[in-house]
Amino acid sequence: LVFRAIADAVGQRRATEWSLTGRSVGAAEAHAAGLVAELHPSPEERAMEVAQTIAGYRRDAISIGLDYGNGDLSGTRARQLRAQLIGDGRLNPSAAPRVK
Repeated sequence: LVFRAIADAVGQRRATEWSLTGRSVGAAEAHAAGLVAELHPSPEERAMEVAQTIAGYRRDAISIGLDYGNGDLSGTRARQLRAQLIGDGRLNPSAAPRVK
């Protein structure tokens, strides 16, 4: 399971090489390979910034984002939520963005 996620991020060949050799991968190499999104001089501080940003989002928006990240590229849940919010009167249909 972990290998598959790493292979998806860095490619099958690089993941296989890392797995077979057991070689340690530094931050710069991991970033260059696409395994790490960003490097920061204070990782704990940056993690708190990101966590605080995410904590300010709506729970359903986070759920839809996670669905998308986990392969639900159809936007089914986003369309369902949009319809529900419009039906509940919490979203103006003319102002609501359409989900493709």
